Amino acid sequence: MHRHSGLYLALVAVLCITATLAVAVPYEPVFRLVQANGDVTVKTPGSSGFDDAQEGKAYGYGSSLHTEKRGSVVIMLADNNSCQVGPMASLDVVEGSMDPSQKSILLQSGKIEASLEEQNELSVVTPCSSAHGVGGAFTAEVKSEADLKIAVFGCASGAVSIMSDMFQIPLLDADDLVSVSCAEDQSFIRIKNIKGSFDVVFIDDTGTPRTVTLEQNGVVKIWRRKADTSDAMVVTVLIVGPDGSLTEAVNYTIEPEADGAPVEPPVMADDDDDDGTTTTTIEETDYLWPDDDDDDDPGTDSSTTTTTSTMPSFTPVGNR
Repeated sequence: MHRHSGLYLALVAVLCITATLAVAVPYEPVFRLVQANGDVTVKTPGSSGFDDAQEGKAYGYGSSLHTEKRGSVVIMLADNNSCQVGPMASLDVVEGSMDPSQKSILLQSGKIEASLEEQNELSVVTPCSSAHGVGGAFTAEVKSEADLKIAVFGCASGAVSIMSDMFQIPLLDADDLVSVSCAEDQSFIRIKNIKGSFDVVFIDDTGTPRTVTLEQNGVVKIWRRKADTSDAMVVTVLIVGPDGSLTEAVNYTIEPEADGAPVEPPVMADDDDDDGTTTTTIEETDYLWPDDDDDDDPGTDSSTTTTTSTMPSFTPVGNR
């Protein structure tokens, strides 16, 4: 009997240890920079300028980071939770003002590769949209072309969601890759499926969330502008198939409220698919960076084609 009791207690101990290992490791109150190569500079909160990054030094959240052409560095948020920063990157490492446990990278340019332990979360905010990763590994890259900004997001493992005030991608699976292009004033947004298959949610002409499945090379384009004769907001959504043909066009008007302010589209809810996962809302920031256009291939420095961000007159086609 005593032997069985000992075995039972040992089993309970093992289960407790296993459960503990499955819990997310909390991020440290500071982050550290390791494996710094080339020119890497940091501007800490309250300082007047950038200084050379120091290997292994702890930095407070709210710090800005910049790498030059041959520069790279790894941001350590906690043991086994890191973010590798490539060359020509500019970013801020911040925490939530209401919840300091929420960590975010405000990526202005360059590429980062995040690697997180299971259940740990990290948000990456770009000029066009925001990504929220839970566990696993994902990438985010921001570059400029013509008059648009381009954000390219990829999921290697774990779960990643993409969102803005005009659309949401509830889930990117492993090996999915998407580019999101936008004008500086957000009057034009373009979502292109570079690889994989995933859902895109937007508000339709009935004012309710609408879901479309975007296959590889499929595109969703969203224009919004002020109406010619009133303060209403005119929204046009085009869904373009992988072959470049227009599959659907949605047009609607957002009437202003009594005080004259246009009514914003409803906030997207999470995917509500009863699979136990939820979409975490990314905390709003005051950051809005300058503009740019779309290079669909994150492995190239420039694109030979130009995305048209001018609102079409009627039935445009093509996936550019």
